[in-house]
Amino acid sequence: MSTADHAAISGFLGTRVDRGDVPAVVAAVSNRNALLYVGAFGKCDVARNIDATTDTIFRIASMTKPVTSLAIMMLYDAEQIALDAPVTTYLPDYRQPPVLTRFTGADLTCDSRPARRPLTIRDLLTHTSGVGYPFLAPVLARLSTAGTRDRDLPLLHDPGARWTYGPNTAILGRVVARVSAGRTHPSSRLLRAPADEATGKALQPLDGCRPADAAAHTRAHSPRPPVPPVRAPTVARLRIVQRRVRLAEQAEDSQQRVLDEVFSVPDVAGELPAVREPTAAMRPLSSRPAPP
Repeated sequence: MSTADHAAISGFLGTRVDRGDVPAVVAAVSNRNALLYVGAFGKCDVARNIDATTDTIFRIASMTKPVTSLAIMMLYDAEQIALDAPVTTYLPDYRQPPVLTRFTGADLTCDSRPARRPLTIRDLLTHTSGVGYPFLAPVLARLSTAGTRDRDLPLLHDPGARWTYGPNTAILGRVVARVSAGRTHPSSRLLRAPADEATGKALQPLDGCRPADAAAHTRAHSPRPPVPPVRAPTVARLRIVQRRVRLAEQAEDSQQRVLDEVFSVPDVAGELPAVREPTAAMRPLSSRPAPP
């Protein structure tokens, strides 16, 4: 990268921080051989006036989701669960919520009906269960604020009908715990404390804000001051990246079709839109019987 590229990236990010888009940004650009750019801008803790540095540690939300989902797939690979098995196969005490059909905001009443089919492991993995987050669904937010417990909130739609981001992985975590009870799950090796390569010391849980930790900030509801337009990094370089992405997508097209088959939602007695029939190569994945 040239000096001009470095200046363009720094100017772009620095201006975004200065105008209040975010309190801090730490960015890096690398290829397989070297670190090409690294820069830090703004305050990792505005209240304490602590500058962000290139070693500032940022908390990233929802990172238990990929770990838990991988644990589920490891159980599947070990033939201890089936993707299309109902959740109650592994959690007999799980009560599947009904599907919301009507909500009246004036008196916070709602109507519901039983789901058209049981909720499955696949539904939870692909966020097509109908379970939703109150902070993303206004209806659920109203019910939650009125005192409805999270486990009693209704489904936003039938399992498999569409994608809705929600706390599906929390239920999957219960499945992992129940199926793995009494023995060490293979995914336990994923949860070992990571080591800092620079010092060799294990990173400790973030209990408080060390100087290198980014604090949580809430955006104030105030208009941002106008700023002149910021010129993005070299357009020519962005086009090169886009071209490489297109080539990579073409090369992996066949693999993506396989993934589409894996995560397709099975049709249920014609009640849901039909999906493609799995190929012969993929049939064992979707038809493997549930373990006894």
